[in-house]
Amino acid sequence: MDALAPIAKTTLTVSNMIGDTLVAANPGGDLRFHYDGVVYKLPIDTLLMIPDTGFNFAFITPLAINLIPNFPLNVYNNYVNFNTPKITLTTAIVQSGFLDIQIKSYATQPVILNFTIPKATKNGVVLTFTDTMPAASFANPYQYTKSFNLEGYTMNLTGDDGTVGNRLRVSILATVSPDAQAFDVPAGQKVVETNLLFRKVKPYYAKGRIATQNLNINNDTIQLPFMRLVKDGTLNLKDAYLKFIINNGVGVDLQAKFQSLTGYNSRTGQAVNIQHPIIGNAINVSRAVDHLWQEPHFTPVIKEYEFNSTNSNLKTFLENLPDKIKVGGQVVMNPIQGVSGANDFVYYDSKSEIRLIADMPISFALNQLLLADTIFYNMSAQAEDNRIQKADLKIFVENKFPFECKLQIYMIDSAGTIADSLFTDAVIPAAPLGANNKVESTVSTVLITSAEAKRLDNLFRLRKMYFKVRFNTMPANQVLDMYSDYFMKLKITAKIKYRI
Repeated sequence: MDALAPIAKTTLTVSNMIGDTLVAANPGGDLRFHYDGVVYKLPIDTLLMIPDTGFNFAFITPLAINLIPNFPLNVYNNYVNFNTPKITLTTAIVQSGFLDIQIKSYATQPVILNFTIPKATKNGVVLTFTDTMPAASFANPYQYTKSFNLEGYTMNLTGDDGTVGNRLRVSILATVSPDAQAFDVPAGQKVVETNLLFRKVKPYYAKGRIATQNLNINNDTIQLPFMRLVKDGTLNLKDAYLKFIINNGVGVDLQAKFQSLTGYNSRTGQAVNIQHPIIGNAINVSRAVDHLWQEPHFTPVIKEYEFNSTNSNLKTFLENLPDKIKVGGQVVMNPIQGVSGANDFVYYDSKSEIRLIADMPISFALNQLLLADTIFYNMSAQAEDNRIQKADLKIFVENKFPFECKLQIYMIDSAGTIADSLFTDAVIPAAPLGANNKVESTVSTVLITSAEAKRLDNLFRLRKMYFKVRFNTMPANQVLDMYSDYFMKLKITAKIKYRI
């Protein structure tokens, strides 16, 4: 029995070759390559991190004493200190976090507790509470817990005189209830004990003195995986540009220095360094401008530096076909500490980053450019009982690219060794150019090959095909724009002789 069966079909576009997210169309339909990625982010989270901090305070009688009604027990009235080594906080507006309070009363009579943080306020109201703890015993204290959600609280951490930082006064006063009876307390006895825990506190806004930090841009790498398909040949670009954008959203000055910008071609081992006036030289970026309680709440400072064919070796850099780009350098945060007093600041959304933008028209000349890739397939089910005697494979091609293509398809074994071929140097003609060097119509081609005996056995037995496509621009070496309606459609069919 003879049968004609479709096997597969696909459509190849520029977006397929490069990646949908990296291709954009201009109004005229011509395409451009556009990459916009973050090369480095300043670690501002470390400035907005108040570590979980616990404190324990107790009123202990130094001598045996008789406590009478209204007797004040000064549990604590002083500062709690926070360890934030990268910023000395003077103000923090809390985005999220909690203050957990645990109180134990050993008093044998009721005690009134007053807890206050005078410089922690929300909507103008001080964080404070008063509560009464019932009578307990020295051996079996009364335990009391309370948790405050600190969201929205503003904490002034400058101390009483407004000159220090990372300090927050806490007042814990216990008073013997006026309705209590006098009672004796032995020397060294705890009367009231408190445990405080500032937990998961993250500021929305922090202000103070930010420490100088030397940060390495540790060869952060941009991967360009589509370039790894290129196995040989050359690419001649029409034009291109790269742009570094430094965005400073923190209220401190920055100093950046790019030591290197290197494109690596993993296939050839060739590396090309960008040459540009900013490479190796310090770039100073001023601090952001604070607009607390306004929208927007800060204005970032942005600096841009462009690399093009007139101020750098960008074309050589890109024509090396790099599949990864490495950036090396340093960023100094607050290089001259103290110039703002204690008015350095950072918001939770203070984006401070270095971005790399690449933009170029997808306009090029291809000279023996070879793309190669491996696909997996499985045709073992079609080989049952060796009933298939012969298969004539046809590839119907509809091409709208101005490229002549030479197609090679190999079958390879699990070790990667070529076992057989389906097509060798099959030619797909280029579509003809029309007005303005733009292709207006497609060209159709049919490629035919036969599979019998050993080749047929390999086709069913093996699981991988290795595709190699060599592209040449037609006319040769002419730089041409690529358009959104360019495509290559391929449909594979098989005419099979099948033994029933």
